[in-house]
Amino acid sequence: MTRFQPSIVSTLAIALLSFGKYAEAAPLFNVDGWENGNVKWHNPPSGFQNLCGKVTTVFGVAVCVTSEAWNMSPTKCDHIAHVFYQLLDNNADGVVDDPALVNEMVNEKYLLLVPSTEREMETFNYDNLPNGVNSIQQTGVFEAFPNSCDSPQNRGASPTDRSTWAQHIDVSNKNCDPNRDATTEEILHLMTYAALQLYPSLWYDDWNSAVGSAIKDTNGNCGWGYLFNWIDPSSDNCEGQYAYNDRTCGKGCIVIEGIYWAIVSYIGGLYTVDRADSVSNEWLMTTPDDSMIVLPTNVNNARSLQSGSPELYALVSDTSSNGHKWIPSIMPDGIYKGLPTGSFPSPTTPAFGFCFSALNKVEVQGKGLVPISNLEIGDMIRAGNDAFSPVLGFGKRQHDKIAQYLQLFSEGLEDTPLELTHDHMVFVSGKFVAASEVRVGDLLGTHRVVAIKEVLRRGAYAPVTESGDLVVGGVLASCYTSMLDYSLFDRHAAFHAFMAPFRAGWISRWSYDEDRAVWIRQWCPRLSSLKYVLSPLMQYLVSSVVVLIYVVSGVVWLAEGRGQMLLWFLLSLGIAGYRLKGCGRSKVKGL
Repeated sequence: MTRFQPSIVSTLAIALLSFGKYAEAAPLFNVDGWENGNVKWHNPPSGFQNLCGKVTTVFGVAVCVTSEAWNMSPTKCDHIAHVFYQLLDNNADGVVDDPALVNEMVNEKYLLLVPSTEREMETFNYDNLPNGVNSIQQTGVFEAFPNSCDSPQNRGASPTDRSTWAQHIDVSNKNCDPNRDATTEEILHLMTYAALQLYPSLWYDDWNSAVGSAIKDTNGNCGWGYLFNWIDPSSDNCEGQYAYNDRTCGKGCIVIEGIYWAIVSYIGGLYTVDRADSVSNEWLMTTPDDSMIVLPTNVNNARSLQSGSPELYALVSDTSSNGHKWIPSIMPDGIYKGLPTGSFPSPTTPAFGFCFSALNKVEVQGKGLVPISNLEIGDMIRAGNDAFSPVLGFGKRQHDKIAQYLQLFSEGLEDTPLELTHDHMVFVSGKFVAASEVRVGDLLGTHRVVAIKEVLRRGAYAPVTESGDLVVGGVLASCYTSMLDYSLFDRHAAFHAFMAPFRAGWISRWSYDEDRAVWIRQWCPRLSSLKYVLSPLMQYLVSSVVVLIYVVSGVVWLAEGRGQMLLWFLLSLGIAGYRLKGCGRSKVKGL
C-alpha cells in the first residue's frame, strides 16, 4: 500500500504571504461569483492578466485560475470553487458561517490561486504577484479529484449521520474516486490563516495557543522532521499520533497542518481503510469517535480523535461558539447546493443606511406574501393600522448589493426574523427606533424579541410607501432610517415630513411616473446620512424645516385647484403640531 508522503507542494501550500496593508478600498475582484446555480467565471481584471486566465469570487473572496489550469479542466476549476463555497457556507443556507472570517479574507485581500500542475505550483514566483494581494494559497487542478471517496456522501454514507460511516470504510468497490482530493486541505489552510489572525488564543500557529498546545501533546516522543528527530508513529519505536517528517515545516507549519488533520478527521474525510493507511506515517487519528472501529487496525499507536486528543476533539467539534463558527461539520463533496445570498461586504459597504434584506417578505393586496425583492411601484402592501398603502418608489433596490443586517428574532416569528440595516427604524414599544437600539425583551408590536444576530446578505431593498411604514415579516417597520439623532419631531415623523413634497406629487400630479421614483432614489439616501455630517444644533434646525415643508406642500395643492386636498392639508398641519409635543408618534398615518 502506497502511503501519502507530504511533499514540497504541501509546504508551498501553507506558505501564506503577508505583503503589508494597502489602501485600496475595493476587494481584489469586484465580480459576482454565482449565477443560476453555477460558478460564474470572468476574464481577469487589470493587473491580473499575466497571472489569471479566469477569476471568480466565493462570497467575495478572490479566486484566480491560471490559463493553463483553465485549459486543462474547467470542470475541476468549478469543483474547487464549489468546495470553497461548501467550506464557507457549510450548512448551505446561502450565508457564510463566520462573517468575521470572510470579512478578514475579503478586506485583507486573500487570494486562492489555482495552478495547473505541480511544476507550475512549485515554480511560482511570489514576487510577481500584483499589488494588493496580502495572502495567497495555492490548490492545484492536478490534485483536485471530484467525487473523491474522501467524502462520506460520495462513498455511500450520510454526511451528517456519523453512525453510517463505519459501514463504508472499505471503498474498493465504491463508485467514487479513490484518489485523495487535496482541495479541502488547501482551502482550509487559507481559512486557518484568517482564523489565527482573528482568534489567536484559539488557533495561533505556535505551541501557546489552545490548538497549538493540543497538537504538541499529540506528538508524544515521535519527534519532528525540522528537529531531525522524527520517528514514524506507525512503528513501535515511539508513542504518539502526529509526527511530520518534512524538515522545511517548523512549528507554525506543523500547527496549521495539524488543524487540517483534526478538522477533516472529525468530519469523516479520512475515515477509510485506504486513507488511514496512507497517512499513518504522519497522522494516526483518522477515526473520529470512540464508538467507531479504529483505523489502521494493525497499528498500536492508532487512536480515535476523541480519545487520542480530547482537547483537539473539543476544539474542532464545536462549530457554534465564537471563534469556532468557521469550522465545517460536513465534509465537502464538491456540489454546493446553497443559494449564495450572503457575503461579507467590501470595506466601502456601510452597515448603516436604510434597507431590508432579500429574505424579508411583505403582504401585497391580491397577491399574498411576496419577497420584498419582487415589489413593484404601485403595489398595495400591508402597512400600519392594518391598512394597505401604495409603494411610491425605492430608496434602495440593488439586487447585487452586499450589506450587513441585524436579525431580530421574536416570539412566534423565530423562523422568519426581521432583517434590516442598523439605522433602519422599527416599531418598538409604541415608537420607532433604530434597529441597533433594539434589545432582547423589547416588544415588536406584540412579539417579544428573543435574540439578535448579525448576518450578511446579497440584496438591499427600501420600498417607500405613502403611509411611511410597512409590515415586514409580521413586524411594523418604518420606511426610513433614523436620519437625525436630535429632532423636534420623533425621528420617523421627521423623515416622513421631509417626504411631504413627494407625497403631494404622488397624490396630485406625479401619479406613477418615473420622476417620482428618481426623486426617491436620489434623495432618500442623502437624507439618511444627515446625522453623520450635521452637528446636534444643525440637526434641530433641519428638523424645524418640517413645518415649512408642510406649508409649501399645501400651497402647491391649492395652486393646482385641488380643493379636495385642502382638508387633508389642514389636518396634516394639526397633526404636525400634535407631534411637535412629542405625542402621537407612529399612530397617525399618511404624513
